[in-house]
Amino acid sequence: MTLCRVTASVNGLRGDQANRNRRSNAHAEPNANDAHPPRAATMPAKRPVNWRLWSKVLIGGAVVSVGGPALTYWLTPTEEQLRSRYNPDLLKQSVEKREEREQEFDEFVTRLKEYSKSDKPIWIVVKEEDERRKRAALEAGRVQQREADARRDEMRREAGLGTK
Repeated sequence: MTLCRVTASVNGLRGDQANRNRRSNAHAEPNANDAHPPRAATMPAKRPVNWRLWSKVLIGGAVVSVGGPALTYWLTPTEEQLRSRYNPDLLKQSVEKREEREQEFDEFVTRLKEYSKSDKPIWIVVKEEDERRKRAALEAGRVQQREADARRDEMRREAGLGTK
């Protein structure tokens, strides 16, 4: 037998009366006499801290964050160690060109400082500077060409050939 029939038979109700009673009770408010009153929402019990796990995590983090840079520092050779491994000819060339490279780098840094004073993005300033240098180089080439033409004309006049 189903639960509805058992309830109906216990209450002394017949089929139609039991169905009507069931439908009307479906929307009824809970009664103090109900077998299971609604439960209040409860929080689950707080789980204990897993100290073993967190200690492993912290130790691992410390090893990676301190040990990684320390290993890199230990493995990276110094400039003197690198030079000591050079071929003697390369060492000589390196020493000779060192002053020139340092001067070029200083000029580069100076230009970057000048470019950074502008409000424009640095790549635009660099492009404008390159265009200005090209124009200046073209103008210098034209001036040299005029001077060369003037010297050639002067030499022709001295030689008595005349001008073109």
